[in-house]
Amino acid sequence: IYRLLEQKLGNNYTCTNILETLKSMNFDNIEDQGFKPVYERTKLTDDLHEISGFRTDYRFITKSKMREIQKKSKGRE
Repeated sequence: IYRLLEQKLGNNYTCTNILETLKSMNFDNIEDQGFKPVYERTKLTDDLHEISGFRTDYRFITKSKMREIQKKSKGRE
């Protein structure tokens, strides 16, 4: 899967870079109302958002929007 991501990203990043970035993309749960990203936005995170078709770098993500993102990331949309 990481090799496919590497190719979709134009071979501009190594599998190690991609894996480390994905692992660092964490969120704080805000009083059970939604989520706030707590990772640093980079060119790689922007490129990952571009190829995935959804964004997680907004200031606040509601629970319903996060469920949509999870469904889309698992191909259940």
